[in-house]
Amino acid sequence: MPTRVTRICATASLLLALALAFTSDAALLFYGASMLLAALRGYAGCEVLAVSNWLLGRDDQIGCAVFLPVDHLERR
Repeated sequence: MPTRVTRICATASLLLALALAFTSDAALLFYGASMLLAALRGYAGCEVLAVSNWLLGRDDQIGCAVFLPVDHLERR
């Protein structure tokens, strides 16, 4: 049987997900466009920064914790 804290956390998570559901399409569009731009430019840094680096003319080379496992597999 779930504890009271577990039920509160589950309810809060569900409410947060419902409250932010409208942002999911925009986030998917941004991350998808960012990854496509990074691939087209041959950008080796964090894919999430590809759009801002392209718009600002910068070349920030930092690692990306989100895609670290994928980057590790690609290096093999």
